Amino acid sequence: MPLGERLLQRGADPSIGGMFGSMALSLSDEWPHKNKAINERWVALLLRYHIRANIKSYLDNELTIEVVAKGEFKPSYPDIWNRLLEASK
Repeated sequence: MPLGERLLQRGADPSIGGMFGSMALSLSDEWPHKNKAINERWVALLLRYHIRANIKSYLDNELTIEVVAKGEFKPSYPDIWNRLLEASK
């Protein structure tokens, strides 16, 4: 995580990357591991850098909230997804 924080300090966008191009979706999933504590640590870090959960995804340029609503992605950790959505408002 030190490398991730260093990138964020230098201007990396905390919202971009991972599943469908969305870090929020990636953090809401258990892949590539099944350790929610790891995701929680990343959530805490990315919230400090103002992660946005509802961004345009790489899936037909749809908003991530639409990807979830359509069932194209089902969060393994819906509590994390909902926390990130709420923090994005």
